[in-house]
Amino acid sequence: MGLRSDNQYKKQITKWQKERKLPPKHIKRSESEFMIQKRRQRESEGQKDTLFLYNGWKMPNEKINHLKNRYHMDDSLPTSPPGKSIVARASERFNAN
Repeated sequence: MGLRSDNQYKKQITKWQKERKLPPKHIKRSESEFMIQKRRQRESEGQKDTLFLYNGWKMPNEKINHLKNRYHMDDSLPTSPPGKSIVARASERFNAN
């Protein structure tokens, strides 16, 4: 088996990302705002931890915190409806699947 070039690896990774075999690399700011606001809202209501699915991939809280810091977002942002790419549920429902 021969050595592969860097371009071949980059093309294959891009192909996997398009086929959603790899987690999303970029998340839209509006969708990040929704996840942050929804998490804060559920915490203030005393509900269980919330996990998010973004395009079918679980979004860990560390990633959401990273997005919050990256975009300098405040927890008091108004909730805007997300696209079809985000699902928010109690964390125990995700663990059952």
